[in-house]
Amino acid sequence: MQDRSKQNVEVIDVSHHNTINDWKKVAADGVKAVYIRLTEGKSYIIAMVMKLFLQ
Repeated sequence: MQDRSKQNVEVIDVSHHNTINDWKKVAADGVKAVYIRLTEGKSYIIAMVMKLFLQ
Protein backbone atom coordinates (compact mmCIF):
# COMPACT_ATOMS: atom_id res chain seq x y z
CA MET A 1 0.00 0.00 0.00
CA GLN A 2 1.31 3.41 -0.90
CA ASP A 3 1.65 6.31 1.49
CA ARG A 4 -1.14 8.88 1.60
CA SER A 5 -0.50 11.91 -0.56
CA LYS A 6 -2.57 14.79 -1.94
CA GLN A 7 -1.57 13.52 -5.40
CA ASN A 8 -3.29 10.17 -4.86
CA VAL A 9 -6.67 9.71 -6.53
CA GLU A 10 -9.48 8.52 -4.25
CA VAL A 11 -11.43 5.62 -5.76
CA ILE A 12 -14.38 3.81 -4.19
CA ASP A 13 -15.73 0.32 -4.80
CA VAL A 14 -19.51 0.05 -5.11
CA SER A 15 -21.92 -2.81 -5.71
CA HIS A 16 -25.58 -3.56 -5.17
CA HIS A 17 -24.77 -3.95 -1.46
CA ASN A 18 -23.83 -0.29 -1.01
CA THR A 19 -25.97 1.80 -3.32
CA ILE A 20 -25.06 5.47 -3.70
CA ASN A 21 -27.95 7.88 -4.23
CA ASP A 22 -26.08 11.21 -4.21
CA TRP A 23 -23.19 11.07 -6.69
CA LYS A 24 -22.67 14.84 -6.46
CA LYS A 25 -21.92 14.47 -2.74
CA VAL A 26 -19.50 11.62 -3.47
CA ALA A 27 -17.67 13.87 -5.95
CA ALA A 28 -17.72 16.80 -3.50
CA ASP A 29 -16.09 14.52 -0.91
CA GLY A 30 -13.10 14.13 -3.25
CA VAL A 31 -13.81 10.80 -4.92
CA LYS A 32 -12.44 10.90 -8.48
CA ALA A 33 -13.26 7.39 -9.71
CA VAL A 34 -15.54 4.44 -9.00
CA TYR A 35 -14.97 0.73 -9.41
CA ILE A 36 -18.36 -0.88 -10.08
CA ARG A 37 -18.73 -4.63 -9.79
CA LEU A 38 -21.07 -5.76 -12.55
CA THR A 39 -20.81 -9.53 -12.44
CA GLU A 40 -20.99 -12.49 -10.11
CA GLY A 41 -18.42 -15.02 -11.21
CA LYS A 42 -17.46 -15.23 -14.89
CA SER A 43 -20.76 -14.81 -16.70
CA TYR A 44 -23.65 -13.80 -14.43
CA ILE A 45 -24.54 -10.10 -14.66
CA ILE A 46 -26.21 -8.82 -11.51
CA ALA A 47 -29.76 -7.85 -12.54
CA MET A 48 -29.88 -4.73 -10.40
CA VAL A 49 -26.90 -3.28 -12.28
CA MET A 50 -29.02 -2.18 -15.21
CA LYS A 51 -31.36 -0.30 -12.90
CA LEU A 52 -28.80 1.27 -10.58
CA PHE A 53 -25.73 2.02 -12.62
CA LEU A 54 -26.48 1.96 -16.34
CA GLN A 55 -29.40 4.38 -16.59
